[in-house]
Amino acid sequence: MKREGYRESTHRSTVAALKAIAKLSNLLEPEQVKAYLSRAPIGEGRKETVGDYLKRFYEFLDVRFEKPRYRRIDKLPFIPLESEIAALIAGVGKKTAAFLR
Repeated sequence: MKREGYRESTHRSTVAALKAIAKLSNLLEPEQVKAYLSRAPIGEGRKETVGDYLKRFYEFLDVRFEKPRYRRIDKLPFIPLESEIAALIAGVGKKTAAFLR
């Protein structure tokens, strides 16, 4: 991955994800890994990212692997209620409260 221009943080996250999968399934069996990934308690976006990691890993091993299709699900951002904002402002010091107002 270094030769292909990936950042060091990508290397670390890829290795960590592959190690976690290896603990729960046989990493050398692509179908077993796909089965695990389909029932894993992680979000669709993370499954998509892990699928990319697995694709690169199997390309390196020269093993045929068809990446499963996962699509990210857009979630609405959390917007606090006005009462929650008032409680936050009431719970901080004078300077911070003046800044938050």
